[in-house]
Amino acid sequence: MFWILGYNLNEGHQLLQSKRPSFPKLEAIKLATADILTGLSKNCITLKWKNSSCSSVEISGLDIGWGQKIPLAYDEEKKAWFLERELPEGRYEYKYVVDGNWVCNEHEMKTKPNADGHVNNYIQVARDGTS
Repeated sequence: MFWILGYNLNEGHQLLQSKRPSFPKLEAIKLATADILTGLSKNCITLKWKNSSCSSVEISGLDIGWGQKIPLAYDEEKKAWFLERELPEGRYEYKYVVDGNWVCNEHEMKTKPNADGHVNNYIQVARDGTS
């Protein structure tokens, strides 16, 4: 409604709520709009899980949301799992899924517990390519 029909974000939200209960993430819509308008540059990030005894490592969160997972590739020589991904500048929360178990990497930055008590890893991608 905001992007396609030209509604003011708050007016579109109120109209939607009057028709059915829903919980769009208004802050995410604002940030995505800023990304579209400013054309943020993308920077390559590398995430690493160092453990050769597991059979699969995936990431959830990041820029794909919590309902999706991206597999990491295992590097036999380095005995670690890696994911390289281009991300626009911003802050991204994620969690590793190791052999089906959702875990944080103790060697990467972690959030404080949220309202549900969950802790996630996060990465801050800067305009200059640092993270």
